[in-house]
Amino acid sequence: MKDNKIKMTWTEFTRNYGLAQDTTTKYIVNNHIYYCQSGLVDDLLKRGFFDYEEITNYYEQEEDESGNYDTPKEIHEWWLVSDWLENKLKEVDEAILETDHGNWYGRCATGQALCLDYNLQKIVYDMDVPELYKAKEVA
Repeated sequence: MKDNKIKMTWTEFTRNYGLAQDTTTKYIVNNHIYYCQSGLVDDLLKRGFFDYEEITNYYEQEEDESGNYDTPKEIHEWWLVSDWLENKLKEVDEAILETDHGNWYGRCATGQALCLDYNLQKIVYDMDVPELYKAKEVA
């Protein structure tokens, strides 16, 4: 089937009238993001049940104005996620709290749908899903 098709570019994917949002919802949000548990995780961190040092990618990767790399990310939401998504999010430097009780994605955005997150869209784009292919142009 892909013999006569070509994968669209990242720009085509993100500017295709909701395609990025729809495929991110279909392949990531509906299958790998389970529940928002911000209150639970924040409370467990405050009580010391979990430790901030257990959060992978908790610190910014870029140097701040003081020349430090130890500025913690501002996490607004905690989402319970699958093991597969946890590993994908680690690869793109998202904050992850991995415990014996679950794996949580520390989302640094809030106030918009998950399907609009750049890194979630990028994970979908890197997948081999049929929605990303279009017919080859004929000369």
